[in-house]
Amino acid sequence: MVKGVFAARGCPYGWVPYAESCYLGLDGSMEGNWITAVMQCNRNNASIMLPSSDWENKFIFTSFEHHGDLVGVWINCNDAEFEGEWSCYEDGKPTEYRKWEPDQPDDEKWQSDQDYGFMITRAYYGKNPDVLGYWGDGEATTKKYIICERRRQARCG
Repeated sequence: MVKGVFAARGCPYGWVPYAESCYLGLDGSMEGNWITAVMQCNRNNASIMLPSSDWENKFIFTSFEHHGDLVGVWINCNDAEFEGEWSCYEDGKPTEYRKWEPDQPDDEKWQSDQDYGFMITRAYYGKNPDVLGYWGDGEATTKKYIICERRRQARCG
């Protein structure tokens, strides 16, 4: 857990700065289901990442696309409360930005609920490299790579 050591750019040591946020990719054994992602990010005083612009989406994809062996990275977006009404939060605030792959979300095609969003990071997803960096929906129990996001700290002095 990272709490007290901050680099000059306002991010904890080991975190990647971009715009007003800091990102931490939890690799190796930190791949997990939705609940694991929420818990691990909470442990780091952060939340599951969520891009709020095309620039931020591209930055996150290019920075973390080679982490883990899984098809995607969890994003802080779900429709678990009301089917079809996607709630997406960055830094605890709702955002309207969406980057869904053209055939997503597609929960109605499946018997199980696909209520949780993820960023597509592997070309073998549908064998279509054009969907990389776009978003899909999946089950909470599916393992995905975890990236946490938190606001940068204000500089002192």
